[in-house]
Amino acid sequence: KYLRGDVEILERPSVAIARSIYSPFDSQELVGRIMLRVDHALIHDEAASYSRASTLAMGLEVALVAAVVAIAVYFFSTRPIKAVSNELHRIRFDTGARLHVPACNRLDEIGTLVTDVNSLIASREDVLSTERQLRMEHEVAARKLQLIFEKSESGLLVLDDRGILESWNPACVRLLRLSPEQLPQS
Repeated sequence: KYLRGDVEILERPSVAIARSIYSPFDSQELVGRIMLRVDHALIHDEAASYSRASTLAMGLEVALVAAVVAIAVYFFSTRPIKAVSNELHRIRFDTGARLHVPACNRLDEIGTLVTDVNSLIASREDVLSTERQLRMEHEVAARKLQLIFEKSESGLLVLDDRGILESWNPACVRLLRLSPEQLPQS
């Protein structure tokens, strides 16, 4: 044993610590002693238990946070996008139908996406309508030219780049007095 100040340290300093207690009224009067014995095995077991409990608690917290995030992503992102996707697969573009913006997503990115898709659908319908109109106009013009070509009393013929006869009208055959055998086979 040895003394350091008023603390008595036993020969194995890491095993026990003793301290004298003096009266608060007379600093020379010894009223008792406190001895602390260090139990390394108990400290090690308690630290290991605390570490296991802390690790388990943190693991459960991580699992809980991951579950809450997964549920939030599902309800606030995946499910609304899936609903919009299903609606988009069912939509017929020739009916003028549009996607419905989910009520809870009117002001967020999903609402913006649905609005943009509806704009694209409208634009596509406009382009298709214009294309249909132009095709009909082209067909009418082609029929008119074909009728003019066939019904004209003037002889009309079309030659390719090499001067080979590609097409002709009945008036051309009649005016040139060609027989069917003299005409190129098409």
